[in-house]
Amino acid sequence: GVLVFTFILWEAFLAQRNVLYTDNASYSREWDIFLPLDFHSNTESTVSIM
Repeated sequence: GVLVFTFILWEAFLAQRNVLYTDNASYSREWDIFLPLDFHSNTESTVSIM
């Protein structure tokens, strides 16, 4: 299994094919919102530990 995976990986780097289809390559819904969100703040992390 490891040999097959290594061969596939080696062949992919060697061939350097172009991308055939990209739907959301240059943008993502995740980047439309302001990060970090409130529930990822440092204050909540310290409160949840106490």
